[in-house]
Amino acid sequence: MERAALGRLLTSLRLAFSWDAVEEATFECAPQSVSRTTMLALRHTGFNRISLGVQELDDRVLMLNGRVHQVADVKHAYDTIRAVGFDEVNVDLMAGLLGQTDESFQASLASLIAMAPDSVTIYQMEVPRNTPLCRSLASGTSVLAPASWEIKRARLAWAFTRLEEAGYSVRSAYAAARNQTHRRFVYQEEQYRGADLLGLGVSSFSYLAGIHYQNHASLERYTEALAGGQLPVSRAYVLNDRERLVREFVLQLKLGRVDAEPFRRRFGVDVSAQFAAPLEELASAGWLTYDASGVTLTRDGLLRIDRLLPAFYLPRHRALPYW
Repeated sequence: MERAALGRLLTSLRLAFSWDAVEEATFECAPQSVSRTTMLALRHTGFNRISLGVQELDDRVLMLNGRVHQVADVKHAYDTIRAVGFDEVNVDLMAGLLGQTDESFQASLASLIAMAPDSVTIYQMEVPRNTPLCRSLASGTSVLAPASWEIKRARLAWAFTRLEEAGYSVRSAYAAARNQTHRRFVYQEEQYRGADLLGLGVSSFSYLAGIHYQNHASLERYTEALAGGQLPVSRAYVLNDRERLVREFVLQLKLGRVDAEPFRRRFGVDVSAQFAAPLEELASAGWLTYDASGVTLTRDGLLRIDRLLPAFYLPRHRALPYW
């Protein structure tokens, strides 16, 4: 983000509401966008958590996946962020990138562990249908193909084991954190438990009072709506009570554990009875255990959680494509 624009954004946010009681304020950045000036501005404004999108620590793999940064940029960015002194630094990796091998992934994680971030997030690469890569794969014009789900899960399982050996604890299907330094990941945990989420900017998603909506993907339409005094919303969906229940349940499954009592208080239901059929099926397969107190994913279940969640969807939502 251009520095002057960032300054205007941060000033406007602080004028709109007080940050005195904010527990977590996270800023996500790419390695080449990091400068000492920008990081100092963020820290001064009240941001206390930085998430750095690394994806891989191998220049060849980064190039094959169209990333504009190199390993040297990552290390410079990380050192700059640490020198400024944020409370927590998270680094993102991806399993299954184009051209990634077991060796490149393992070397990347070893280098990352040596950097000692407070938390590490590892995503398994997905290819949405409306992307150039998906179209090139479908047409047969792509030279490289993403790794299979079996390979991606194996890499993630290996990574979680190595991180645990290095003093991290697995906190969700995607993340591990250092026990001594980790702060609660407020954005994720509260969002998964039904908190409101306000998205600002082009194409951003929000969830407010049980309504999902997305802003215009076109900058022109977005700015025109704002100039006309209108919300720049392109589409919205109002969830009913059952859909809100399902949404919160499947999101909390990503944390590895769902406690039943909050659902009794919020929705008046026993989740073990509400989702009895899929729970029994997945328990028989070894992906989870459950009783009256809640649901706990096994490690194997956690590694494949995104493929298990549709079992809990309402019937009309199960056949929808991923876009």
